[in-house]
Amino acid sequence: MKILKTFKAIADETRLRIIHVFLYGSFNVNEVFFIVGGKQSNISHHLKILSDCELLIAKKIGAEVYYRLNENKEFDCLLEMIKGSKSDFDFAEVDLKRLETILDKRNKIAEEYFNNIGEELNSLNDCLFRDIYSIDEIVNQITLKFENILDIGCGTGRNLPILSKKATKVFGVDLSPKMLQLSEHICKKYKLNYELKIGDIYNLPFSDYFFDCVFINMVLHHISDPMKAFKEIARIIKKNGKMIFIDLLGHNNDEMRSKYADLWLGFTLDELENYFSKNGFTIEQKVIKEDKKNNLNGVIILILNKI
Repeated sequence: MKILKTFKAIADETRLRIIHVFLYGSFNVNEVFFIVGGKQSNISHHLKILSDCELLIAKKIGAEVYYRLNENKEFDCLLEMIKGSKSDFDFAEVDLKRLETILDKRNKIAEEYFNNIGEELNSLNDCLFRDIYSIDEIVNQITLKFENILDIGCGTGRNLPILSKKATKVFGVDLSPKMLQLSEHICKKYKLNYELKIGDIYNLPFSDYFFDCVFINMVLHHISDPMKAFKEIARIIKKNGKMIFIDLLGHNNDEMRSKYADLWLGFTLDELENYFSKNGFTIEQKVIKEDKKNNLNGVIILILNKI
């Protein structure tokens, strides 16, 4: 019986600790070992048990296997109970401190990369994706005129003039002060009505339901916790607001990690649909562009509605 197998799986303190860890994102064996401790071989064994009963889903990303919680509705009550009981766990506080160390390390990799690359980011994007998709063409698919649009991870600001054609005011947010300086130059050059802020995608510096539209281009694969990011994005978008989303389809080109500080090697459509549906988005338009030039599977372009 599946239910018996599931309860046997969680009837172990170490496995309970592991499930608690995965409430905060996706991790590989070494990361779980660092957080929980014990022996690495034992951690692998526990992960297999939790995967066998389908509480965890494993995904090979380059040379590593990452695990995440199976967010199937049949496990919702169980996971909510574990989440609500974390104050009863002696291990929770220590595990969370170690978990934060992992997430901080991931975030610093991307932050340092973008602080260092500066203006070279434009030529890099052109080299990689110019022949794959055009921001102009994508934005022109939307016939609406918005009061405001937010570019999350605005980088050098090169897309802000394009987005300004669809909005009275454009906003840009980025973790890198250097990138925001470059964005400021672009906004002044094109005489845009704009506002730029330093911000964390997990804690965006805007009030609830503020934006009519959010634009997020090639950002998600640098984010350590995509589900948490989409939850925060959903907070700032109005009902019936739009999101323009562009990112890489899942691929096996591990060079993207070392060359471009990618945390994730793209995403499957199923993964993205899970992130969106859990946070109140429906897909209105979907386009997939093949990308053989860069040894990648392709780029996925979505226009979504916030319900």
